[in-house]
Amino acid sequence: MLLAASPGRAQEAGAARFAFADTTLLRDTLGLRFPRLFALSDSLQVLPDTLRALSIRYLWSLERLVHLADSLGVVVDSVGPMMDRERFNPLSSGTGTHNDFTYNSSYSVAQTQNAWRNSADYSLQTGPVFVRNSTTVEMDRYQAGNFTSLRQTRSSATELGWRFSPNLSLGGRVNLERFDTRDPSASSVGETKNEYQLSMRSRQRPLPGLSSEFNFLSGLLDVKNASLEKHGVSGNLSTRIRHSAGSWLTQELNGAMDGNLARTREPGALDEASTRDFSQNVRGNLSVFQSAPVSLRGNYSYRHVVVETPGDSGGIRRVLSDNNGADVTVRMRLDNDRYLDLTQRTALTKQATVIGADSRNTRRDDGFSASARYLIWGWSIDTRFNNGFSNSTFPTRSDSGGYGEFLHSRSLDGTLNRALTSRLVAKL
Repeated sequence: MLLAASPGRAQEAGAARFAFADTTLLRDTLGLRFPRLFALSDSLQVLPDTLRALSIRYLWSLERLVHLADSLGVVVDSVGPMMDRERFNPLSSGTGTHNDFTYNSSYSVAQTQNAWRNSADYSLQTGPVFVRNSTTVEMDRYQAGNFTSLRQTRSSATELGWRFSPNLSLGGRVNLERFDTRDPSASSVGETKNEYQLSMRSRQRPLPGLSSEFNFLSGLLDVKNASLEKHGVSGNLSTRIRHSAGSWLTQELNGAMDGNLARTREPGALDEASTRDFSQNVRGNLSVFQSAPVSLRGNYSYRHVVVETPGDSGGIRRVLSDNNGADVTVRMRLDNDRYLDLTQRTALTKQATVIGADSRNTRRDDGFSASARYLIWGWSIDTRFNNGFSNSTFPTRSDSGGYGEFLHSRSLDGTLNRALTSRLVAKL
């Protein structure tokens, strides 16, 4: 009786929908606290367990996590990846000498699969000279009956350069990738990829509230696998532009273009063909009057990929893939307990088929959703409505042809709850 644990006191008081949000275990065993967890997740439109997991993963308090998201101008779940990426950006490091090394190793065991992953990151800077290296080795073992399959993935990227100013650096980059698999029931498959590139990284701040990044990589490419051998030149161009006009307008654009011009052939073939691979990726978001009672938020994306490989008849097989999408949300908000969100979304996907390189499966998605919450006389009302249309076409599903599919889905749900006492909540 004397050794029994006393009741935890991590209970958050507040509205009925936050009742019994106990975080006693993490607070008492790990020394972590999550003040205003549910209120923050509700305001950020992030699941509470996601926000709590991010705080534990990076060992940042919720206040610091939200502050970094506002400072960097990104959503809260992108703070960690962006901070990790900036650690190895030569333009983000200060002056002087820095020498950092990080090594991580993990081993996971499952009933039919084991995985061992090792990664190392090294960063050295002395004056204007910098060296960056990131290496990863992953080994997987799969068990299927009496057969054991092995898979190994290795990658290493090294960059050496000179930082001319806090906003410009030039250097050279070597990217090596290896993939090998050994399967007793099938032939072994492997791939080797080597890239030797020149690198340029730059940052600009031409106007107050406007910042941009511009990175360029270009050099030699060498790829070998079971289906092709490719030798040529490759290039990568990426940019990030962010514009903020006070508290009423924030917009960000991320774009990247990858391509190569190469001579390609099937393994063992004598004749080579000229091929061109190209991809475009654009993502952006726009926020208007984000802190006002009526605000607007939009997201859009565009992706176009062209891949050329040698065909079975000796010609060039050209495969196209496209993914486009956009969504717009209008939020009318008095506070966290009284708001209405209206969202319209659309997306178009075109994917190449196995039969016929020029024929692509197409899917068009359109939908509208509304979610609302209102607190009146101690009762909390939550409701959500979805109405979506999906139109898919499969022109060459098989040799005999294809088919189309149309889907219309609707859903409506609501919750009514009230805290009757500090220990009793009614929910309908």
